[in-house]
Amino acid sequence: MSEERTGKKARQRFFLMLIVAGKDFYHDNGPKWAAAIAYYSLLSAFPLMLAAASIAAYFVDPQWAIDQITRVMDEFLPQASGQVESIVKGAVDTRLAASLLSFAGLLWTGTRVFGAITVALNMAAGAEESYGPLRRLLVETVMLLTLGVVFVLAFVGQPASRWLWQVLGREAGTWTFRLVSEVLPIVLLFAAFLLSYRFVPRRRPEWRAALVGAAVSILLFVVARSLFLFYLQRLGDYNIIYGSLARAIVLLLWAW
Repeated sequence: MSEERTGKKARQRFFLMLIVAGKDFYHDNGPKWAAAIAYYSLLSAFPLMLAAASIAAYFVDPQWAIDQITRVMDEFLPQASGQVESIVKGAVDTRLAASLLSFAGLLWTGTRVFGAITVALNMAAGAEESYGPLRRLLVETVMLLTLGVVFVLAFVGQPASRWLWQVLGREAGTWTFRLVSEVLPIVLLFAAFLLSYRFVPRRRPEWRAALVGAAVSILLFVVARSLFLFYLQRLGDYNIIYGSLARAIVLLLWAW
């Protein structure tokens, strides 16, 4: 009887926590900040993709670089793989110009991503952001070059694992490769969430709170990504609603 009461109280506390978190999320304009982060993330994805392809083409076979970048983008926008491949191929053909333009675009959009993340996390933590314009730009640039790299590595974990396996002269179809290629992106993404929650807000939470937040975030991310990709590949027909803009809307909706 005592165990039943304890379990009931635990469930009540859990659901109460969810209700409070939901209220705080909407009170702090969470959907609006999620939309801002999604918008700038989408803008930064393509400069990042072109920069990665044009730089990689200097060190590896250009066609291999094109195939890997296209494969990564195909996971998020499978219906536009042909257009993505042609854009990447054009960037590889004009490597120097594409690299410079891509880095300029990535610097601007990438800092905007972390600017929105900083404001959102400070609001969630109840902290005020008191940085001046120059210091804010410096902080956002440092975040882009540190946390941004971790996020990027999380999303390109499978192609990176495949390239590493080729360098080591091992077969990519082994169970070790499959384990590494599936687990590595999740571990890196968890680390990115953890570091963001722990160090980005001016009022820093304890490690325990950051760990719980990162664990919940990675769980929701993996589930939402799997469900959305399943819907997109099996059931989705956005052309009925959005017409020629369907692909862009789909990607923006997933990022949000």
